[in-house]
Amino acid sequence: MYKTLCVIVLLLPTFAFTQVVVAKGKFPNQTTGILKTTLFTPTEDGLYRVSAYATVTKTSAAGTQWGFNLGWTDDAGPQKEEFVLGTYSNQLGPFINDYNFYGGAVRVFEAKSGIPITFSLSQRGSAPNGAEYSLYYVLEQLE
Repeated sequence: MYKTLCVIVLLLPTFAFTQVVVAKGKFPNQTTGILKTTLFTPTEDGLYRVSAYATVTKTSAAGTQWGFNLGWTDDAGPQKEEFVLGTYSNQLGPFINDYNFYGGAVRVFEAKSGIPITFSLSQRGSAPNGAEYSLYYVLEQLE
């Protein structure tokens, strides 16, 4: 009995703080933006986290900027946020986010049930001829 109780006490925090991946996707070797896409439609109100990463897979003569546009509805109503992902030269590698850090964008938010969580990726400025990128995302339910 003592061993069983010890195991339960040790494992309880593991299950209490487990997040669940509810959606993930990848868009390799893209040359244009991505239209508004539903990531997930929650079946219950909850706390969610989206992580998005983009990388240049083929360069052009100039840098480029893209906007990762996230949409959701919380207690206050419809919300949206744009994360600027860009390159500033003709180099391969990860986009730089709004804060000049490599590694993509991460956002935690509350979402209401029955209303889709969406994203799109839009070109900012003129399109560089011949450039390609790949986009990866994961959406987790935290509670």
